[in-house]
Amino acid sequence: MTTVPNEPINHIVVITNLSTGNVGNQGLSTELIKLIEQLPQEYEVSVLGRPIGYWHYTIEKLRLQGASQGLDMLNRWIDELVKEVEHTSCPKNYRNIQRSKPVKLKRPGHLYTLLKPLAKLIRYRHTVSALKSLIWGKQERVKRLCLLKNSDLVIYNPAGEINPYPGSFDVPFRQLLEILVAKRLGCRVIVANHSVELVDEFTKHVLTQAYSAFDKIIVRDGMSREFLKQIKVPSSRIVVVPDIALLSKPDIDKSRVCQIVKDEQISANTIGIAINYYNVQKNLEQWGKLIERLQEWDKKIIFVSNAFAQDKKIGYQLRQRYGIQVVSRQYDYDDYINLLSALEVVISNRLHTLVYAILADVPVIPIEPNMFKIDGLCQAINYPLSTIYTNQPDWHKVALNQFNTICTDYAPFQDKLRTRVDKARTLIRQSYADIITNTY
Repeated sequence: MTTVPNEPINHIVVITNLSTGNVGNQGLSTELIKLIEQLPQEYEVSVLGRPIGYWHYTIEKLRLQGASQGLDMLNRWIDELVKEVEHTSCPKNYRNIQRSKPVKLKRPGHLYTLLKPLAKLIRYRHTVSALKSLIWGKQERVKRLCLLKNSDLVIYNPAGEINPYPGSFDVPFRQLLEILVAKRLGCRVIVANHSVELVDEFTKHVLTQAYSAFDKIIVRDGMSREFLKQIKVPSSRIVVVPDIALLSKPDIDKSRVCQIVKDEQISANTIGIAINYYNVQKNLEQWGKLIERLQEWDKKIIFVSNAFAQDKKIGYQLRQRYGIQVVSRQYDYDDYINLLSALEVVISNRLHTLVYAILADVPVIPIEPNMFKIDGLCQAINYPLSTIYTNQPDWHKVALNQFNTICTDYAPFQDKLRTRVDKARTLIRQSYADIITNTY
């Protein structure tokens, strides 16, 4: 199917993370789907999770070819995948199967706990993914490409995967490969709601190739826009819109808050801290100094996280050293907002703990753990406090000063924050409606 310029959009495919251990991703994926389904124009909306059937496509294979030949190989892969589906008789009812579904929050169960030592030895999760690809990968891949081939617009939500953390870039790379095929088949493509933080030069090279082919790139902050411009993504395709997770604001459920406070034994004047487990060890001493001073001021500390399965070891370590509380489990995003609403202040270097605390009407001290993601969000919504970078000496003292600033004018701070969040929420809705309507 070749898209005709100015052809109206009727069928939208949303590709996002439908099963996640991070309530930030759970919330933003859910809100993205809701936003599209609630637009004034009625669209047919299909929702897909991450692709199966791309196991043997890796960015390392491209890297081994070098920059120029690697991109040639990428184009050959796209050509091969286009041929798989170009002349395939796609079932007409496939799109009707792929309806919107709730974004599930993964919680490790007893079986996972038992298998975890074995998984470390045999790379269990990767083995399962490989088996899925071998058994029914091609069939699923062709079905998905059929759906994309017959759609008018694809919206891909990277859900925090374009990041500088160590590990494989293959998950987002395979998704980019799939939507590059969709683009070659004639679909319009939007990459939505993300920050772009990369340090690897070859990965930047591949991202430039992919993003330059797409119709619109929606980033959450101006710093990501400047980064993409530096790696030669056409500036006309880049749009800055604040994080769609800011639409997650529910009416605080007071009965649920009371139950959570009881379950977690949260007392008055409790401060929440959220710490991303990546690269935290070099800053742990300053986090400790921050905790000790707050405890001297008779504040209770509870460790919280929107990615508790990843971060809990840090919480347990701090509990052993400083006697702080650690939240008992991972809550869904609406209950996580309810939990945060019971706190006096939150200190966070987790992006979506910061977002959800703001939505819970709780002031946040923003700590930047990486390149600029948290700082970028704070700038995008004109947050009243400056972001604290942990590469500055004695940053914990700056955090303590910000804490005093908040406590001195607590109610005015909340009022100022509500006004700015409301403006951001309005901007998000208007921007997405305009972008989707005018993507030709």
